[in-house]
Amino acid sequence: MRNQSPKSASFQEEISHIETSIAALEANRSLLGDLAADTALKLLRERLATLIQPDQAPDERKRVTVLFADVVGYTALSENLDPEDVADIMNRLFEAVTKKIHRYGGTVDKYSGDAVMALFGAPQALENHEEMAVRAALAMQQAIRQFSAALEEERGFRVQMRIGLNTGEVLAGLVGGLNTRSYTVMGDTVNLAARLESAAPVGRILASVGTAQDLQAIFDFEPPQQITVKGKSEPITVYLVVGEKAERGRVRGISGLHAPMVGREAEFAQLQAYFQETVAQKVWRATAVTGSAGIGKSRLQREFTAWAAQNFPATRILAARCYTHTRTTPYYFIAGLMRSLFNLSVAMPAATAVTQIRQTLRQFTPGLDETELAYQLGSLASVLGLTIPDDPMTHLAPEQRRDRTFLSLERILLAASGVRPLLILIDDLHWADALSLDFLERLLQLIQQGQITECAATSSSSAAPRKTRTALWPGFSTSLTPPHTAPVPSQPWTAPNQNNW
Repeated sequence: MRNQSPKSASFQEEISHIETSIAALEANRSLLGDLAADTALKLLRERLATLIQPDQAPDERKRVTVLFADVVGYTALSENLDPEDVADIMNRLFEAVTKKIHRYGGTVDKYSGDAVMALFGAPQALENHEEMAVRAALAMQQAIRQFSAALEEERGFRVQMRIGLNTGEVLAGLVGGLNTRSYTVMGDTVNLAARLESAAPVGRILASVGTAQDLQAIFDFEPPQQITVKGKSEPITVYLVVGEKAERGRVRGISGLHAPMVGREAEFAQLQAYFQETVAQKVWRATAVTGSAGIGKSRLQREFTAWAAQNFPATRILAARCYTHTRTTPYYFIAGLMRSLFNLSVAMPAATAVTQIRQTLRQFTPGLDETELAYQLGSLASVLGLTIPDDPMTHLAPEQRRDRTFLSLERILLAASGVRPLLILIDDLHWADALSLDFLERLLQLIQQGQITECAATSSSSAAPRKTRTALWPGFSTSLTPPHTAPVPSQPWTAPNQNNW
């Protein structure tokens, strides 16, 4: 690794400011629109490239997920259409799939003829790069299907795509001549991703063990298969991605492929102690795990969740995650918690979901009167995007609707905690939407009134919203490398106070 030459404070500040601006633009892409966002991002990235000279960007080893995608049907296009028409079609196709790559935090490394290579976790760190790469691949396949349908109607041709995914260590840095260097990654991880793309069935996504091993609770995979690829003396195990699970599982990891967590024993023991005290003594705990991106916050939280599920089966675990592309989606992680609480799958019909919610609310609070039930149903409907008849929330002003929704959520969680202990886990809190953050402030107060433990993992990046680093955790959240956990002091458990609306 080359040594990094010293830089002035102002130079470092400009680089940091540009990187923060890039992250903010990506996070607000849905508000700005792709055209405005891509235009601004292009200018910022070009400026960043001029600032980072070869001696200021040392080679570094990084763990990333590499995506290779190849267009099937390109040959037929090139043999039957004019070159200008082929170029126009391919430009529009790549524009469609590139939007999906960017949406999930990826960076296009290169286009090559009818193929594209993208990186997740480089040059910008992305802690859940495996998951984001799979999400991007699924979205790319959906975009290709839509594009192909329109192309068939327009030109009479269809196109499809093969995608390969691999996760592992790469050497990242600037490559090329002195005045034409560009950032890329190299290593066997890249080579294998390309081999997996070639081996993938048309229209499918083929993932390595490294990519799939911690994602079983999020995505469905076909049974593992052994394939032989060029450059490998032994067959390798691969998984075809089916799609996102209708309902998330509680523990990630494919059986037989779980790797032990190393170097977080102290923090893991802290989380265990806090939770054991909550269950045994009915005290409350709220814990934040902070640290820079890619340092292992999500892994620590996953291990803790698995331990709690195994050792405290009576505990109800509610898990949700925030993403860069959901920062403007109201109640996004709150909706995830509610789906977990009421056992609602994404594919469940609305009428079935409403019936299940109604029945569960009555289980949580026997004797719940019809008026309160209606308000709680209406509040959940607005959070989950459901429509119910005679919704009393529709008659309220926006501010009243917000306050009533918060009150309903508060009462629901208090009632649920009276039935079974609750463990609430929120990952990547720094990407949370504003309304969810507002409710989280109330939730931290709510924790004092019920048998609830909350654990939130958030980034210490300067691009993270200020509110998640200060207002929500006053005198509490810290940012260290490696990450650590910090407790909120215990308080005696008191019975929930359920005042009428």
